[in-house]
Amino acid sequence: MTYFGVPRQQIPWFPTITHSKCQGCGKCVEFCKRGVFKLKKNQPKAVVIKPYHCVIACSKCADLCPEKAITFPDLSVVYNAMDKYWKEESQKNIHRMKKMRSLSPSVKNKTFLNLQVSLLKALADPTRLKILHFLKTGEKCQCEIVPHLRRSQSTISEHLQLLANIGIVKSRKDGRKILYKIREEKIISILDNIDKLTQDLSTYSKALETITNS
Repeated sequence: MTYFGVPRQQIPWFPTITHSKCQGCGKCVEFCKRGVFKLKKNQPKAVVIKPYHCVIACSKCADLCPEKAITFPDLSVVYNAMDKYWKEESQKNIHRMKKMRSLSPSVKNKTFLNLQVSLLKALADPTRLKILHFLKTGEKCQCEIVPHLRRSQSTISEHLQLLANIGIVKSRKDGRKILYKIREEKIISILDNIDKLTQDLSTYSKALETITNS
């Protein structure tokens, strides 16, 4: 489970219950369909059992609590956690590049081949191809990508994370928005060449048969 490409467990956004205030009314349990809360059987108190199932930036349960027993951290912790994750990932990428340069030719060739396979696997997915074709027109917020592809936010986040991890796309923060763009113009050229190759292959009946029957 990710949020804008950041593993959910690394974002400390979840409710805290002050048990001395909780009267066990169960409104939070009824409201939250993600199973974040549960009522204790031995005493009428609500407890948080699945903190990372909580929707980021949602604090409606706190508003519904008549005793104001539920609190949330400031939203800044979300953005700070995301910034920290991206900085760490950036440092990891730099370290991987340095390590790659220090490898022997034989190991480097094998590693390079594996990277090529990973690149092709990343492109070999309908959703990721649609994302990249959408990003060809320029930088986009995830809030634009989700409705355009008509997929869930979590699904789009996972695909964007994979594309970012391999270096095909990059992201930046703009206020509360996370913007994504294709990292290199070469990627756009690859997409254009794939389109041309597909058109060429479509003239062969065998190629069409293979695609249709797969």
